[in-house]
Amino acid sequence: MIFLDTSYVISYFMEDKHHEKAFKLWQKIKKKDLIISKSVMGEVLTVLKGRKYKVSNDKVKEIHEKIMDNCLLIDDYMYHEEAVVECLENDLSYFDTIYYILMINKGLTNVASYDKGFDQYPEIRRIG
Repeated sequence: MIFLDTSYVISYFMEDKHHEKAFKLWQKIKKKDLIISKSVMGEVLTVLKGRKYKVSNDKVKEIHEKIMDNCLLIDDYMYHEEAVVECLENDLSYFDTIYYILMINKGLTNVASYDKGFDQYPEIRRIG
C-alpha cells in the first residue's frame, strides 16, 4: 500500500518541476493499493483552486473524481490532537505530521511524496 501525499498528487496533475517523475511513478504504482486521506484531498483542492494554479471548478471536479476512482479515502481527523503536539516538536507542517501519524497507525511505510521532510522518519520510505 502506498500513501499519496499532496505534493505527489499536485505534481501528477499540474505541470510543475516534478510532473514528469510523478507521471512515471504513476505507471509503476497505479495497480497497487493507493491510500489518500481526507486532509490530503482538502489540501489538494485548496492548492488547485489557489492563486498559483487557478484551476477551474470543472477541472478540479474531474481531478477529484479520478483520485476517488483510484484511491481508498480514509479519515485522519482522529489524529488531530496528536498532530498538533507532534508538529510543534518537529520540522514538518501540521498536515505532513498528521499524514505521518496516520501512516504509522495504519501500518503504511511508503509515501509518494516530493516533501523531503518525511525523510526524517526511518520507518517511512518516500518514493517519487
